Amino acid sequence: MAFSLLANVLRYSGDLDGALQSVSEARSLAESIRFPDEPQQALTLYPILLRQGWILGEDEDSIGLGRPAEAVEPLRKAFDMVDRQAAKDPDDAAMRDRVSTVGRLLGDNLRYLDPAQALAVYDRALGRVREVKDNVRARREEALLLARSSYVLDSLRRGGEAGARIDSALDLLRATGDYPAAKIELGESTDAVIRALGDHAAEAGRPERAMEVYRDLLEKAMASKPNPGADLRQANDLSQIYRALARLYRKAGERGAAESLDARRVELWRGWNVRLPGNPLVQRRLSASLGESR
Repeated sequence: MAFSLLANVLRYSGDLDGALQSVSEARSLAESIRFPDEPQQALTLYPILLRQGWILGEDEDSIGLGRPAEAVEPLRKAFDMVDRQAAKDPDDAAMRDRVSTVGRLLGDNLRYLDPAQALAVYDRALGRVREVKDNVRARREEALLLARSSYVLDSLRRGGEAGARIDSALDLLRATGDYPAAKIELGESTDAVIRALGDHAAEAGRPERAMEVYRDLLEKAMASKPNPGADLRQANDLSQIYRALARLYRKAGERGAAESLDARRVELWRGWNVRLPGNPLVQRRLSASLGESR
């Protein structure tokens, strides 16, 4: 567990290679243990496999190495393990929460490789989290799964279903009191659902609506007073908002607005390049930002 926790710290500090080495050591040790039963094995292995998947996984929306094909193996193992445990106890809300978390991450990686399989995983996780009644956290997780699965449905040309899932996600956030909101925390469920709303509008050929959604999201995210200069996760989330909105402006011919957002994104990653010189993740983000700003 010490190696696993160290991997988490290293990942959030931008040392993805060090994080992978640490979590791999954690997994090797954990898999050498003879556990008294499967529930104890699941409780020990789950966080390690989850972290390994996070570190290896897609890096568009998260801090990862961008190797989704490699991330699938530990995530699939963790998903199957906790899903089996959830099936044995209909009242185990904690295990269902684990199914939801790892299922979302597994789906996020599979959607680049096998969209149909990704949808099946999202739906399995949705089924489990819906078994938890009268629980605010479960409803937020459900909203997040609905939002993430909308991207797969759009890629499969099932836009109507994608839109319906986003509408359901927004209804869930209204019920939990998270939406509408004057402030939106970067990286939280509301942030992800609103981004899915904007991306779906763009995919459906409604750029004006997409820009409206993203402008509102950016305003409310900044109202939460994030600290992207010191928090790598917040920097990554804010960079994705800048990128999405700049692309929308560029397509609409609003070059000045796009260039302004590009400049903010470049400035953000230049700051991190000073803070973490030579860091591969920062270098990828900075290179991408400079490339799109030209």
